[in-house]
Amino acid sequence: MAQSVAPRSGIDLCAMFDHRVAIVGDQLFFMSGTYIFEVAIMASRQPNLMWLDLNTTFPVETFIANASIGLSHIPSYDPAQDSGGSFFYDNTTVYVFAGLGDVDHVITNQLKSYNASAKNWSDVAVAGGNFNRGSRFKGLHTSDPGTGRSWYSGGFDTNIRGMIQFDSSVSTGPTWTNTTSVMTEISGANNLGGELVFVPMGQAGVLIAIGGYDTSQPGTQYNGSDLNFNNVPLNRISVYDIYSSTWYGVNATGDTPSQRVEFCSSVSPSPDLSSFQITIYGGFDMKVPRAFEDIYVLSIPSFRWIKVNDASNPGNAEYTNSNVGRQGHKCVLWKDSQMIVLGGGIKIGPNDGNAQGCNTDYPPIKVLNTANFTWQSRFDPKGAAYEVPKVVYDVIGGESVYSV
Repeated sequence: MAQSVAPRSGIDLCAMFDHRVAIVGDQLFFMSGTYIFEVAIMASRQPNLMWLDLNTTFPVETFIANASIGLSHIPSYDPAQDSGGSFFYDNTTVYVFAGLGDVDHVITNQLKSYNASAKNWSDVAVAGGNFNRGSRFKGLHTSDPGTGRSWYSGGFDTNIRGMIQFDSSVSTGPTWTNTTSVMTEISGANNLGGELVFVPMGQAGVLIAIGGYDTSQPGTQYNGSDLNFNNVPLNRISVYDIYSSTWYGVNATGDTPSQRVEFCSSVSPSPDLSSFQITIYGGFDMKVPRAFEDIYVLSIPSFRWIKVNDASNPGNAEYTNSNVGRQGHKCVLWKDSQMIVLGGGIKIGPNDGNAQGCNTDYPPIKVLNTANFTWQSRFDPKGAAYEVPKVVYDVIGGESVYSV
């Protein structure tokens, strides 16, 4: 079992696994999971909430400088009780949902929270139910920080069916509810290892679930293994209408990615909000088994998959070797056009590529420009305004830049 070890001064961060991430204001927060710092022999748990300042320019495609990482100690932290879960977040605060604390003694209607402006921790009561249970490992989750809403469903070891909606905008304090306690034939919230994104369409927005494993019923795809679920094909998209609390199934067309789990995603809106581009990167297919380093875009509302032929990648092993890929990484979007990829495990065929130590070929942070699908060598807080990429509008029609 990984132990809790504080990072040593001057030792850079070179890998992270099973972490949770969020952008709040101008800070990229991450915690939980395990981390490898330079000269370390094995991954360790960290008793801190960590962050990077997105007001600064810094190199990527390299290790993360220790001096650039902000730290705040997590109150009453126990490394033996840190697994899974996610962040709920709004524009000022991150809330630590599930996976932190003794599952038999955790207060199920309370969350730890960190206010990024005040820089302090507090325990916050949440009205509406007792949903802070278990580790909720590798479930679907997403947040809409502008409205204070977050959602979580699925994952391992859950005894709560349906979709939890959390709302931090209520003046009397956060609330949550199970919005889909009765499920339809759409797998939707019954998912493990897929991706969930918020898209501001319709009366209250929609959630779009992609890939992963279908946990709504026993599977036969992996007979003889410990995995008892089938993959969700990536042309089978589950859409949740927030206003009506209803799941729908949509069949996507185009260059459908092969089956996979543990990829990452982000959503870039066109300037006139007529379309939304969901970019996915990487992932793992247990059937082969192998990981991926490819990029696809699901354009909404056409539900058309488009494969990005990514000739701009740097010439390191992760991009030039088709047998190498990344899984379990997390993606967050900065100013619509910079997709920050954080952490994840490297697979070389079925074998681990970065779990046993640092490797400069496989950096823990990367930045993809989602307007032209080039990987950046540095993070620039200003960035460039988002335009619909040519590879997308050549397929769905329209133009890269619309009247404002």
